[in-house]
Amino acid sequence: MLQRLCVLALVCTLVVAQPRSHGESPTAADATLSGGAGSAPGGLEKKLSDEDLVKWMEENPEKLDELMTEMGSEMKEEHMLAGHAREIALVQAAKTGNLDDIKFALREGCKITDRSAMNETVLHLASQWGHPPAVKHFIDEGADVNAEDGGQQSALALAAHWGEKEIVHMLLKAEADPNHVTPDGQTALHAVTFGNRASKEDEIHIVNLLLDHGADHGLAYKKNARTHHAGMRAIGVAKQHKKQHIVDHLTKRLGLKHDEL
Repeated sequence: MLQRLCVLALVCTLVVAQPRSHGESPTAADATLSGGAGSAPGGLEKKLSDEDLVKWMEENPEKLDELMTEMGSEMKEEHMLAGHAREIALVQAAKTGNLDDIKFALREGCKITDRSAMNETVLHLASQWGHPPAVKHFIDEGADVNAEDGGQQSALALAAHWGEKEIVHMLLKAEADPNHVTPDGQTALHAVTFGNRASKEDEIHIVNLLLDHGADHGLAYKKNARTHHAGMRAIGVAKQHKKQHIVDHLTKRLGLKHDEL
């Protein structure tokens, strides 16, 4: 994995951005590598700006092995990470959860505030991909546990949705807001009610964790929310998604009557 991160950084240092005429759309197939003949590794070429290059690398992870093969991997670490490549290094490491790569990227200048092209923090990525050691490390390094991603979701809501009970506990212990609300009105308690990766037992465990830390079951999606959950509280969303185990648990734990469901 470290070699893959290094290749990312080296490509960023080799490919030089050139101005484009108005309306020109860069592709990975229409220029030459700076300083010599021939095309760049993996089809990358000189007309790509730094931003275009970063986007291309994020959208084409399968090309990393090809880049390694063509460029070789006999390079020293101190020359590897530069510019946007540092951000990519930490973002990719957060997705895989490789703690050695995460620590290396941070030592080499990556920041805990680095974000993906989708505006996800590294804490969002580690949380939704299910990497507790990475989440703990980011929290210990001072990551904002209440930061929002591009969709204004919290890391807690993502972890709850994907059934990552250990990470939900970590984030709540680090004072993540159990009642963080998106513009549409979604909370972490809503998010767990329509997840599809966790067992019933783990979903109930996450519901309890959220309630134990002050989650408000009465919060509802906004009536004008752009979702079929509009106007619903968590118990209503659970019912809509046929999560009867959550409906029954909330009813019993909260002492709800039939007309309150």
